[in-house]
Amino acid sequence: MTIVVGKTWQGILGQEGKDALIIYYVPGQQQSMEAMTVIEQLGEHVKDNYDLWICKMDATKNEVTGLKIASVPKFAWYPADNKKGEEYTGEVTLEAFKKFLTEKSKMYTNEGNFSIEEVT
Repeated sequence: MTIVVGKTWQGILGQEGKDALIIYYVPGQQQSMEAMTVIEQLGEHVKDNYDLWICKMDATKNEVTGLKIASVPKFAWYPADNKKGEEYTGEVTLEAFKKFLTEKSKMYTNEGNFSIEEVT
């Protein structure tokens, strides 16, 4: 799990060749904390995949120019080939995120490993 702050946002989420899923949250808010539990499980699931980042940003302490966060928790997907990003509006469950990544990420495998062939 990568912690993003306002001044590191572009450097992390805008990095070419890497996919990133981020949650914008408010500490202590029940919905945010429930969503954080799931996103932390997802982060653990993909922890060895260095081309797929699972990130979190405290929306009360950080600002990013041009980024509007109308409600929290908010999830956004920044694929390697589209750094404009898109909002994730699906279910907030581990299985739903795995399915989303299977469909959207070239960097993801359901085992959470690198998406490159193993050399034997």
